[in-house]
Amino acid sequence: MSKNNNHQMDNLFLKLLENCISDSEIEKLDRLFSDNAGLVDDYCEFVKNYTALKMKLSDEVGNIDGIEEQDVIDLEFWRDASEYEKNAPAIEIEKPLLVREPIKMLKIEKSPRTVNKFSLCSAMISVAAVIILLVYMQYIPPAASTVAVIADSMNAKWAPSEFSTEIGGRLWDNEGIRCLQKGMIKIVFNYRAEVIIEGPAEFELESSEKIHLYSGRLYATVPKGATGFIVQTPYSTVIDLGTEFGVEVDIDGSTDVHMLKGKASLIPGKTGNKEEGVGLLAGQAKSVNTRSKVDNIELLENRFVRHINSQKGFVWRGEDLSLTDLLGRGNGFGTGVPVMEIDPLTGGWSNRNLQQMSREGNGQFWQVHNLSFVDGVFVPNGLLGQVQIASNGLSFDDFPMTSNETYASIGTDKYFYDHGVLKTLTMNGIVPDSILLMHSNCGITFDLNELRELAAGRAIEKFQAKYGIPETVFLETQSDKIASVDIYVLIDGIKERVIKNVFYRERMSILEIDLDQDDRFLTLCVTDNNLSTRYDWLTFIDPIFDVE
Repeated sequence: MSKNNNHQMDNLFLKLLENCISDSEIEKLDRLFSDNAGLVDDYCEFVKNYTALKMKLSDEVGNIDGIEEQDVIDLEFWRDASEYEKNAPAIEIEKPLLVREPIKMLKIEKSPRTVNKFSLCSAMISVAAVIILLVYMQYIPPAASTVAVIADSMNAKWAPSEFSTEIGGRLWDNEGIRCLQKGMIKIVFNYRAEVIIEGPAEFELESSEKIHLYSGRLYATVPKGATGFIVQTPYSTVIDLGTEFGVEVDIDGSTDVHMLKGKASLIPGKTGNKEEGVGLLAGQAKSVNTRSKVDNIELLENRFVRHINSQKGFVWRGEDLSLTDLLGRGNGFGTGVPVMEIDPLTGGWSNRNLQQMSREGNGQFWQVHNLSFVDGVFVPNGLLGQVQIASNGLSFDDFPMTSNETYASIGTDKYFYDHGVLKTLTMNGIVPDSILLMHSNCGITFDLNELRELAAGRAIEKFQAKYGIPETVFLETQSDKIASVDIYVLIDGIKERVIKNVFYRERMSILEIDLDQDDRFLTLCVTDNNLSTRYDWLTFIDPIFDVE
């Protein structure tokens, strides 16, 4: 603490002892005591010095009558007197010669006892000061301190409304129960735990390491360095051991805990009356009723909001991103148009059924400007040698020789025209919910960085889909009309997977492609393998990107 700050602090201490301190100065002392635990020792030391100086002054003056009030609270006087007492030079006094005389017996008369008013006053003030400090420390509640910050907020509304949901706003530890009437907020604690709360919910921040959820839902993400974070509910306590978990509290206080990652300790019972805890591992879920009874329940992975991004309008409950929905300009969770098509010869995007006919490729790569995460499309032909597959000039030189013709467009429509007849795509007699339909001799490249942006920075870990040729594409089954295609999967222009000879009437198979965070382009390409495109309707069923 600087010399100037010392002077100001001593002045506040002195005014407190002399009972001439203002309300604003009391509030300032209150904040200083809360922020600096060592200040109590400084105060006690000041009281000790204050009392000593008062007593010293009483010996010099003899009584208090001749001292003005201003002199009593003159801080500079007290500081100078203290400095003089510590630094004054020693005074040598000449010792007188001792002369031995006979000892005489003297009669000692009792004199009336006198009390120095100044000394008595000093002692009383000192005792009062100590009592004031003890009362202050024991009975006056400590000042509030910030324990968390609102990192993000979406359509959030408090009840009552005086609390702010502004992003970046600080949250305090003694503001009582908060009621989030609607919307969602993301809270980051000083302890580094992250919590997303969905309204309606009632909760209280008890410290930077503990939240009390009275009702509603929250999802907690606790990094390893913050192990020990606590979620208190009316009838249970969850102590984190490095996890991701969701907690849901019903209006009667019963609680469900869903453990998505890591592990935690679940302790049933009210605060102060807890029973023996049970362990919770990833993939488990348990409930605690109002009688503190613990039961196993089904894990609901998509029950809780795990991530929000107000700038992108992104709300993620752990679902995978649907490629079909993304292609329909949706958010990946069912908001897109049901039908879209991309022309592999122009890159044009449309939500209507384009003309279906055979057309010859022109050897060009076409960017798709209507969809940020689709880098572009092309018609593959090994006869051309290098075939451009990405907008940054990336090419691939190992495609097979093809007929250089493609039919229709890359699309998500489950209906198609075959010789003027409208048909529905079925796989094993079932109409799939979502598809990506790619006729032979077309390719599409996805920009994974743009996908990560759409997912608000979440990691894209995998592309996954079932694939096969639907049975309803045939008018007849002569041997010369049996469909057969090859599938090429490239990552940044390098072969990741090649699947040869995918025939009609084969069972659906699963395609899984692991993706690293530094991967940029994912390319899916379908080629004919017999220089014929007839009935080569390769269908990817339920294509998704696995978000972590």
